Amino acid sequence: MIKNKDDGQASQAHWVKKHKKALLGTGITAFILYLPIFLFHRSSKQEKVLFPEHAADDTKYKEHIDETNAISHTFKTKDGVDLHGFQYKHDSSQQEKDSKVILFFHGNDENIVGYTSATTMLRELNYDVFAADYRGYGKSGGKITKEAHFYNDTAAMYEYLLKLGYQEKNIVILGYSLGGASANYIASQTKYKPAGMATIGAFKSIPGAKPRWEIPLYIVLSYHLNNSRKIHRVKCPILIIHGKKDGSIPFQNAEHLFAKAQKGQSPEVKFFPYDGGHFSFLHKGNVRDQVKDKIGNFCNQVTA
Repeated sequence: MIKNKDDGQASQAHWVKKHKKALLGTGITAFILYLPIFLFHRSSKQEKVLFPEHAADDTKYKEHIDETNAISHTFKTKDGVDLHGFQYKHDSSQQEKDSKVILFFHGNDENIVGYTSATTMLRELNYDVFAADYRGYGKSGGKITKEAHFYNDTAAMYEYLLKLGYQEKNIVILGYSLGGASANYIASQTKYKPAGMATIGAFKSIPGAKPRWEIPLYIVLSYHLNNSRKIHRVKCPILIIHGKKDGSIPFQNAEHLFAKAQKGQSPEVKFFPYDGGHFSFLHKGNVRDQVKDKIGNFCNQVTA
């Protein structure tokens, strides 16, 4: 006997209905088993994007030290990783306890030698400057594999300044891009009391940096670095700097952080939107001069 097409479809429908619970259970089980593998794979991809390794070039490092008189430092995080940084003294005859210093947290696309244009700009303000590499960057050891590593590195950099003898009333922290998460972390911790916090091109969070993708990215990303949940706890004066034409971290991030900070615990919140993009202040010109002046005035005010 030949079965017609309708009989076959009815039979398939009956089979699916009969085994619906079993199929659903199998699907859920497969999802639960695959999700950790998926997230692990995504996490490894995230680290390559967020914390790409920028190895040190010994020749460039030597040239940098010769050209800037940078003092090389190596220090440990609380989990035992060696970090490397440079100290730039404004006045070599002045002890750290009597000096004012800007702690610069750099972005994710270069090591500290790659940010020479930024540290040079800050040195022109007649302050000491200290900048160090996160693990996996430059001459720092280790590798960031979870969010806690990033914050451990951040804390180690700040605490090392205290070990050198700098007084907190003379420390201004400045975070650029990814470094904005470092600045917000330090300034929001009750055990740290820097004189002021400034950020340039900071994001409200990694998932929230691109607003239209915020919800799905919160689910998928394992790194959040949520500045939005920290900035309202900052008790020192705040300066937020952001380019109105920033294509990497859209300007809405700065507006969001400014609004959050105004409702928070900081005694004073300043906002400077400049006419440029994410990297504009790193190049000589009007934007660089404007940003330098704003940072200089802010530092002078909070360390007075």
